[in-house]
This record gives sequence, structure tokens and C-alpha cells, in this order.
Amino acid sequence: PRNLPVTVRGVAATGGGAGDDSLLMMLERYTLLYGTKTVWDHDRRKIIGYDAMALSRGSNLAERWLEHSMRREIDLENLVFDPTQTVDLKTHINMFEGFPLKPKKDEEKAQLALELLYSLCASEPGRDELFQWVLRWLAYPLQHPGAKMQTALLFFGEKQGTGKSLFFEGIVKPIYGEYGATGGQNQLDSTYTVWRSQKLFVLFEEILSRQDKYSSIGLIKHMITGRTQPISQKFKDDRDEANHMNTVMLSNEFQAVPLEPHDRRFCVADVRAELDPELLKKIKAVLDDGLIEAFYAFLLEYPLGDFNPHTWPPMTAAKERVISFGRPDWEAFYLAWAAGEL
Repeated sequence: PRNLPVTVRGVAATGGGAGDDSLLMMLERYTLLYGTKTVWDHDRRKIIGYDAMALSRGSNLAERWLEHSMRREIDLENLVFDPTQTVDLKTHINMFEGFPLKPKKDEEKAQLALELLYSLCASEPGRDELFQWVLRWLAYPLQHPGAKMQTALLFFGEKQGTGKSLFFEGIVKPIYGEYGATGGQNQLDSTYTVWRSQKLFVLFEEILSRQDKYSSIGLIKHMITGRTQPISQKFKDDRDEANHMNTVMLSNEFQAVPLEPHDRRFCVADVRAELDPELLKKIKAVLDDGLIEAFYAFLLEYPLGDFNPHTWPPMTAAKERVISFGRPDWEAFYLAWAAGEL
């Protein structure tokens, strides 16, 4: 024990150059965001208050860092989230550091994920077209990092155990690592929007109650098609960040989102097929043993054809049902009358 160095705030205080070593670490780790009382922490990859940094490192060291000629400083608007990685790193800080997962080809394991997705699409009359469209929707932003899809997926089904969450939460979301998130009504209602920062994939499960779905639909539409989004955080300065977030919504009821007759944002599927127990068993056996990496590798090579972020989703029977449910009574009556149903 007598040979162990004394530590002050987690930094070895061995005398002599210890303070200089700590200052060097701070010069490498922190960048002042001009016009604010905050700094960017390169190690933790988040904004923290200057006071919080000084409390952690010591006010004397923080003052030396602040007065040092080699201290880095950028404008707040030059702190960006750019998955396309085209920003000039001499003048900007890019919060995106690449996808964390390494793809590994394995056709047998990837086939399990494909079978699960096909099961989710199987209840629709145009299941093959829907299956291919969803695959391309999933593959495009992985083949073109930073692509902002102008559409979203809505999978609903009253039955439990169909595999919706297993596919999107268990297989797709881990591909994005920390750039993926699961959201809910609390996030939509929150005054602070920092949960949206640095996100490429967001999965919403049962976010809209019958009371909230009409009040929140405007925000959801903006998240799907908006170019930028405001990021607000408690005790931090508000800022704008490029919106690269792609959205999937899951629900147990078909009227989860009110859709307009000519909606172009949502690809809708009604999931009725129960998940094959044998398929579930096979997936669980390799879910943490290469399945995700194999599906990632499959999506990176999946042919996109003429698909792009603006490609309209197919009109499904489920989408027609959702649209009809949201029509005013007089319009529903007129359409039924005109079609000879009354």
C-alpha cells in the first residue's frame, strides 16, 4: 500500500509533472463551446457544463485550462452530428464516430431474420412487395450512412408473440449501437429533446393513446421528414442538430396513428401470424452469437434497385383500413354509398 500513488479526483498526484499531465489530458479531452458555459467532452462524447468540469478536475486546473493558449474552442453550431462524415474536422466536431457493429456474413443466420420479417408481412395480400420494400428501407440507411428516410414503418397487431419487438428491438436496433434508441409517450411529451440527439434509428412502442394520437401526430411527421431538429437539455444551451433519425412504430391497435387519405409517410402492416415456435427457438439460440452481424452484412449487400429515401410505401390492406377509420363520418358514409355498400 505504501507504494500506491496518492490520487486526487481520480488523477495520480505523484508530484512534479502530475499537474502538467492532467492539464495535457484536459487540453486533449475538452473543447470550449463558444458563446456558452459548456464544453464538449471528447471521451464521454457529450456536452457538460464548465462548472461540472471544474468540480471534477479542480477549479485551479480548470482555470489553467481556460487560460491556456492551446485550449480548443469552436462555435456551438460547429458541433454537428454528420454520419455522412463530410464535415471539415479542422473547424467542426463530428459527434458521429462510425457504426459500432462489424458485419460478418453468414447466410444461414441471416435467413432466420428474413424468415421473421416475412412472418411479420405475411398477413398482407401483397406480402412479397411489402417484404421487399421494408428490406430496402432497412438497407438504404446502412448502405448510405446518414440517409434520412422520408417514410416510417408502422407495424401493428392485436396478437402478442408475433415477433414485432424481437425483430426491430432485438435484431435491427443493435446494429446502430448507441445511435439507436427506444422511445415512448414520455419522450414525445418531454420539454427536453436531448433523447433525439445523435440518433439514427428510433423505435416507438405503443406511444400514442387514443387521447394523445391527434396532438402528437404533427411532431411525429416532423421527426420523419424534418431536416433539422431542436435539441434542448436541462441547464444547457438549446441548439439545432441535423435530423438523421429513421423511425419505426409498433402498436397493438390498428388506430395507433391517424393517417390522411393520401399519406406518403407511413408503410403500414397488420401483423396477425403467430411466430413459429421452432423459428423463435433457432433465433434465440444465435441472437447473441452472430445473428445481428449476419443480418447487418446481408443488408449491406441487399440490392436497392431504384429505391431512395423518397420512394412511396406500398398501399396495403392495413393502411387502407387505418385511413378509413380516420375519415369523418360523412365521408365514410358517402364512400360506402358510392361503392354500393349501402
